[in-house]
Amino acid sequence: MTNIFWLKSAKIACWSFLCAALVFSFGCNPSVAKKNEIRGKVTYKGAPVTGGTLSMYGGSGFNQMSTCTINADGTFVMNDAAPGPNKVVVDTESLKTESALPSNATPEQKKMMKEGQEMGQKLGGTKTGGTYVQIPAKYRDVKSTPLTYDVTEGKQTKDFDLPD
Repeated sequence: MTNIFWLKSAKIACWSFLCAALVFSFGCNPSVAKKNEIRGKVTYKGAPVTGGTLSMYGGSGFNQMSTCTINADGTFVMNDAAPGPNKVVVDTESLKTESALPSNATPEQKKMMKEGQEMGQKLGGTKTGGTYVQIPAKYRDVKSTPLTYDVTEGKQTKDFDLPD
């Protein structure tokens, strides 16, 4: 009887140790544990990009994504970018609403588009605000963006000008 009790106790202790090791390994990952704040402004040909999102793809294979909202004055604050080299993506397409519909869209279609956007926000999406500024498609894709930034530890400032 004591042998069975000892075996069960050993199993519980072993599983407890493995679970604790797993939890601590996530806490010790330097790319997850260290948070870096980046503040800046996004401009296109010198004028503020008045809304949308800015995303940074860092880490091994650029597979860690961080995203923030671009404010109506072009400013942004990113709180969780991965340290090291990052590819930077700027997207303003989320601000396209009625312009995404055909010119002959019915009022019912416009209403459905608005309701869909509101539902997405209620389900956890974010409203970017601002007005749509058309920028070249290359800035919207992580594979084609020419924008990069080497994130260092702590607070920093970086402006991004999209020249063409």
